[in-house]
Amino acid sequence: MALNLKPQLGLLLFSMLILAVSSEDNITVYEILPKFGLPSGLLPDSVKSYSLSSDGSFVVELEKPCYVQFEYLVYYEKEITGVLDIGSISDLKGIQVQRFFLWFDVDQIKVDLPPSDNIYFQVGFINKKLDVDQFETVHSCRDNALGLCGESWKRGLQVWFFDGLYMCAWIFGVFLCWIYYGIGAIGELTLGSVSFSYLEDSRSGSVSSTVTGSLILNEFFIGFGSWIAF
Repeated sequence: MALNLKPQLGLLLFSMLILAVSSEDNITVYEILPKFGLPSGLLPDSVKSYSLSSDGSFVVELEKPCYVQFEYLVYYEKEITGVLDIGSISDLKGIQVQRFFLWFDVDQIKVDLPPSDNIYFQVGFINKKLDVDQFETVHSCRDNALGLCGESWKRGLQVWFFDGLYMCAWIFGVFLCWIYYGIGAIGELTLGSVSFSYLEDSRSGSVSSTVTGSLILNEFFIGFGSWIAF
């Protein structure tokens, strides 16, 4: 029976990285991140101290809470914790991202292996793909978001406008389908798919027809999901 050595090799590589990092004196957290395949700019320039355990768990202390403007506005708490692994940070606490003027916790950050141009922020069940280039350099951290509000509001208004138009178009299209297939008719709901049955007016004859609407509803939910997602 062939043995799968990939998990063992991955664990060995991880252990070697941890040992190598621990043996280096005066190594900064910005130098550690690239060793695990992650961009150094994931953390702001205000890191005061950090600790990294043998299992990859870490604690990063900032001088104070602050904000950095990437593609989205990001908030860093004074203490950031998580588990560092090759190509990912899991169980992340202390980083939030702004969307639609609301703040959401970032639960995980990961990159492709082998490296690509993308980085992924896990926010709840949403996995948002971003351009990794904006995280390659370490950014200065601001005490408040007032200086960043202009850009954030401008982007927010653009998102609301275009996403709002997109959602209205989907709702209107589905509404028209309901009207077209539901006039003088019987609606029949089944699990797994939705079908609409209608009877033509008696003046044109007693003709019956059935139209499957699962594709329409599937497209609607896909559109709705893309609207609420990042």
